[in-house]
Amino acid sequence: MTRIATLSMVAISLIFGMASAPVNFRAAAKDELRVCADPNNLPFSNKSREGFENRIAELVARDLNRPLTYVFAIQRDNFVKKTLNAGLCDLVIGLPVGFDQADLTRPYYQSEYAFVYRADRKLGLHSMRLVERDVETTARFLTSILGFSAAGVEDGWHRFLLPGTRSGRIVDIRAEPSMARGKWGTGSVHHLAWRVPDDATELAVRERVEAAHRRPTPVIDRFWFKSVYFLEPGGVLFELATDGPGFAIDEPVATLGEQLVLPPWLEPRRREIEAALPPLRTSRVPAGA
Repeated sequence: MTRIATLSMVAISLIFGMASAPVNFRAAAKDELRVCADPNNLPFSNKSREGFENRIAELVARDLNRPLTYVFAIQRDNFVKKTLNAGLCDLVIGLPVGFDQADLTRPYYQSEYAFVYRADRKLGLHSMRLVERDVETTARFLTSILGFSAAGVEDGWHRFLLPGTRSGRIVDIRAEPSMARGKWGTGSVHHLAWRVPDDATELAVRERVEAAHRRPTPVIDRFWFKSVYFLEPGGVLFELATDGPGFAIDEPVATLGEQLVLPPWLEPRRREIEAALPPLRTSRVPAGA
């Protein structure tokens, strides 16, 4: 198996209605705790209450000494508006940081996503698309700082390429001056991650980004790779991620993904983390199938 791109790291948070003051769980109503959740969205939630958000809801209800009930609704556009803000429930367990339609607690986890594919299938990402209010400032940044070259315009999409032939080196940008800024939510992409081969390359690119006044983060050690984050001029969050040390640093390549692997700083909490995760039921495909 091969991982080709880290696409999203979203901090998620609890909410407890709209209020002008900080949330006070103890001051909540004495009746049942009504939670709005998706009925079929594992590993987050489902009607059988097998998701980790279901488990969190149980812990909150127990702490409040209130019976737990659910209002199930598919989590799509206007989910909060049609459920929590319509008065159907008291609580939604998972919403992204920065969501402006409800009061949020502190984030309780962060997540990273990666596409995984079989090495012998030669699959990959063709391109990423950005919709921004202006193309020119981002175009200058891509070509002068990050090493892209302009490759033409088609149907309003401006294409930029990184050198080489591997996948994930194309980005298309379209200008939509009147479009509202994006908001975090189910199905959204938090940032784009660009591969760099090693630490030296990452530091060199970071130096150029800093010289362009884009305020990159320090190098962040993710154990399996090292990351640098910054906003490009159009407002999209970019990441530089090293290829190494790689996901095989702490488990054999042949069994990648078969067990829960944690970075060293979370290993002391393994029992707690495993207890909160729903069981995954998978079937193994026979070799050669």
